[in-house]
Amino acid sequence: MERPCLFLSGEFRATQPAVFRREKWQHTMSAKKLFINGEMNIGTDIRTICRENFKERIKGIIYYNRTDDFNLEQHNLQTIIISGLPCWPDPATLLTMSSRHDTLFLCKPYINHFIFQGNWNSFSNYYLNNSKYPFEYPFVLKTGEDHRGQNKFLIKYHEDFPKFEGIATAEPFFEGESCRVLFIGNKTFGIKYFNDTSWIKNSCGADIEIFDPPQKMVDHARLIQNLFHLEISGSDYILLPNGDIRFLEINQYPGVDGSDEINETAQKFFDKKMEEVENKWPCI
Repeated sequence: MERPCLFLSGEFRATQPAVFRREKWQHTMSAKKLFINGEMNIGTDIRTICRENFKERIKGIIYYNRTDDFNLEQHNLQTIIISGLPCWPDPATLLTMSSRHDTLFLCKPYINHFIFQGNWNSFSNYYLNNSKYPFEYPFVLKTGEDHRGQNKFLIKYHEDFPKFEGIATAEPFFEGESCRVLFIGNKTFGIKYFNDTSWIKNSCGADIEIFDPPQKMVDHARLIQNLFHLEISGSDYILLPNGDIRFLEINQYPGVDGSDEINETAQKFFDKKMEEVENKWPCI
C-alpha cells in the first residue's frame, strides 16, 4: 500500500499541508464506516464517496473530526479500539467524549452553576411540572450531540420548550462575552466570538477576535483538559461583565483555523503526531 495511514479531519487548511508533507498518509473527511470485516472502508472525498468506496488495510490513524452521526462515530471508535490500531488521540477518550451530555456530567465537579440533565420524561416530571424552577427564564436547552451551535434552544417562556429525543442539558443563560480557550500542545490561544444574527455567538457565520484570556479562565480550561488527558482542546466560556467566568463545555475537535498563528501551530503539531503514529509501528 502506498499510503497506509489515514488522517480523518475536516480542518483542511491545517491538516492538508501536514498530510502532503508525509508520503505515508492519506486524507479524508468522509463519515462512512471506517472498518468493514477488519479492513478500512473510506472514500477520499465527501463528493466522491458514493462512487469510489474502497477498502484498504490501514496501519495508523489520526481521528480529528466529529461525524454528524452519533452511532457511526461510536462504531468507528469502538472498531479502532478493538483493532488495536495506533491512533491519536486516544480512541477510548474520544469514545467517552462522543456524548456531549456525558462529557459535561464528568465536568460537573468543576462547574459553578446548576445544570439539569435527563430525558424527556425526567424533564417533564421534574422541570416542566415544578413550580420552583432550578433557574429563571431565560435558560438554554442543549439537545443532540453536536457542539457547533446545533440543537440549542433559548427558552424564554414555558411554551418555548421543544419536544426532544435522547438526553438534554439545561443551564442558565449568561449575558457576557462568548470565549474559547484553545490549547494546541503547550500553546494557548484565546478566541472571542461575535454574532449579530444569533444569540449563539459561536454559531456558523460568527466573527472572531484573538485575545489574551484571563489567567483564571486558562487555569480552569487546563484543569478540564487534563481531566480527559487531551493535547488539543477548546473549552468554551462566558466571560461575565464583572470578570467572573462560566464554563459551558469542552470540545475535543476544536477548529484550528482562527488565525495564521493558530493554523501554523496546528500544522506543526499534527506533523509531530503523524510522526509519532508512524514510529509507534516501525513496520509501516
